Amino acid sequence: MPEKDAETYHLNPFDLTKVWPHKDYPLIEVGELELNRKSGKLFCGSGSRRAFEPRNVVPGMGFSPDKMLQGRLISYPDAHRYRLGVNLRFPAVNKRSARITPTTRNGAMRLRWKRRAKVNYEPNSFGGPTQDRSYVERPHAVSGTVARHDHRSDSDYYTQPGNLFR
Repeated sequence: MPEKDAETYHLNPFDLTKVWPHKDYPLIEVGELELNRKSGKLFCGSGSRRAFEPRNVVPGMGFSPDKMLQGRLISYPDAHRYRLGVNLRFPAVNKRSARITPTTRNGAMRLRWKRRAKVNYEPNSFGGPTQDRSYVERPHAVSGTVARHDHRSDSDYYTQPGNLFR
């Protein structure tokens, strides 16, 4: 759905209790996730070590203003850190397929480390890492007034299930 249509659509496109009518916006298949093997080692790749997060997206793709998604972007990584510990990225099942350059020195929660000559922060004037502008999320236009949303204003709970039934 284009952003212009979302502003004037007859239902809130980010309401989790509503489904966009397929005659207006047909489903677009984007891919398939296939879990095709089971790890032989119990704790190296088993289900107890998996950490799926909605923030792991294709570079350059932004996130929708859906309130549930926004909450999950914060809470899922926090829950994984609590459940798996600070080294949750080390099991093979959780590693990214693309190479990344983390800005932490010698891993998370280290008490002793070898000092490096390179700086690990940005912006800097020492030739250290710089921001890759291709990953910056595009700006969102915001209009209107900001206020508490009255959830009672949309009290049409029967039209959409009725259309689905018919």
